[in-house]
Amino acid sequence: MSLLTAQIPEWLETCLDSQVAILGAGKSGIGVKALIEKLGGNPLLYDEGTHVGEERLFDDSSAKAAGLVVCSPGFRHDHVWIERARQNGCRVIPEFDLGASLWQGPLIAVTGTNGKTTLTSFLHEAFSHVGIESFAVGNIGKPLCELLAEDRNLEAIAVCEISSFQSEQIRELKADHVLWTNFDEDHLDRHGSQAAYFKSKYRIVANARKDSLFVDSSVYDYGVGIGLDLPKAAVVTSNHSTGEMGLRGSVFATEPEKSNYLMARALWLSLELDESLLVEAAHLFKKAPHRMQYLGEKGGIRFWDDSKATNFHAVLGGLKRFEKPVVWLGGGESKGGD
Repeated sequence: MSLLTAQIPEWLETCLDSQVAILGAGKSGIGVKALIEKLGGNPLLYDEGTHVGEERLFDDSSAKAAGLVVCSPGFRHDHVWIERARQNGCRVIPEFDLGASLWQGPLIAVTGTNGKTTLTSFLHEAFSHVGIESFAVGNIGKPLCELLAEDRNLEAIAVCEISSFQSEQIRELKADHVLWTNFDEDHLDRHGSQAAYFKSKYRIVANARKDSLFVDSSVYDYGVGIGLDLPKAAVVTSNHSTGEMGLRGSVFATEPEKSNYLMARALWLSLELDESLLVEAAHLFKKAPHRMQYLGEKGGIRFWDDSKATNFHAVLGGLKRFEKPVVWLGGGESKGGD
């Protein structure tokens, strides 16, 4: 099924009669613009930055002219432009909501403090390995709206990496399966508190099917601790060793990647797919650059690039792999951790 034959939600058809304001002229915003144009709507880009193009500032007259406002992940829920849109009666949704409202196939949501990209990539490649059409979209680099605008098969599986920035305002995203890799302190500059950060991700769970949820114990413990509803049965555990699961020699042979494999395995078995084929895919899988990437050896010292470890939890996970003394080189602003 293509976009041209997909059923457009009634609320979206109504909104397309007016201008569609897109807040943010980055990759997500450009994807939304292409999609709205494909649907026959009238999109206008608004941006606070210095992009060269047609974007403009979102003032009161802009808000009065718009029926729908689609915001990019960089816009906080309390941004003055979003408040202005709501005050003028606009429907405000994030980019992921727009894409999810049009997607016709299964939608797998992958979130977590760390490991999202690796798990998203692996699931996509594992499905491809067994001949199941899927797309890896979202925070991994390709917005869901951009994929829709390309008129791909909307009945394929969408494996969506979703960050807390993308999930904090969702309403239309109703995932068929949710995998929450782990939880630890991060993005407090955006969310204000660890509880608010957790709840921004929990919105994915609250909107999704409850019978296909897979979480790490750190997610369960924190969520239950602040009074949220998470089933104990959703916690992914395994008593099998790396050797017993046939993972020796693969990137999933050690932590933290082993935990990603266990998440993928839990979903895979729930879909009644052949586990031996998942093991085959694991041995073929190569991680994206800058994720514990071996660079070489000089003067008896081995050098590794783990620059995608952008928070305290991720750094600790990487350092635990080494038995010999390690000199860690890092920088940037603190996101918490001690």
